[in-house]
Amino acid sequence: MKKARFLIIVTLLALLLSLSGCASLLDALFNEVSEAPVVKSGNDPLDGYVFAYCEGLSGTYHVAKITKPASPSTKNQAEVLDMSGNNGKRWTEVFTTHPATKSELSVGEVVLYQGSGFSDPDKETLIATSWDAYYITDTSDLFKDEVTLRGDLKVSVKHLRIPDTEIITN
Repeated sequence: MKKARFLIIVTLLALLLSLSGCASLLDALFNEVSEAPVVKSGNDPLDGYVFAYCEGLSGTYHVAKITKPASPSTKNQAEVLDMSGNNGKRWTEVFTTHPATKSELSVGEVVLYQGSGFSDPDKETLIATSWDAYYITDTSDLFKDEVTLRGDLKVSVKHLRIPDTEIITN
């Protein structure tokens, strides 16, 4: 009897997930995919997007949408749709990020910097812009909501994102 209830609950859960558009979560549940990027919710303008290094395109990292989730059979690479205007599908490793907060920023921390030149970029600009990864080299102006990257680039905290997993930068 308990086994039958368990199967009914799993079946209903699978049906609910497939109807709610959570195909990647459903795939991960049944195919034991680990380390799938967790897309956070909230007031983040990039909620639902991931970051990907798109080889052969300008810029270091691009905002992307996952079209096929990563799995062991794809060497942990996901198929993504590059949102920067190139709109090409590519296989790559992806990671999630979140907006930087002052409390997270310290010298040596890796951040992604969006250098569009706009003082208050909108969602479309954030999605279309390529992002570069830098180390923070100075936080003495954090009281002004600014940090220094690579020794000479002062930037506003609102232009920074923190990777949710470790990434490599130059």
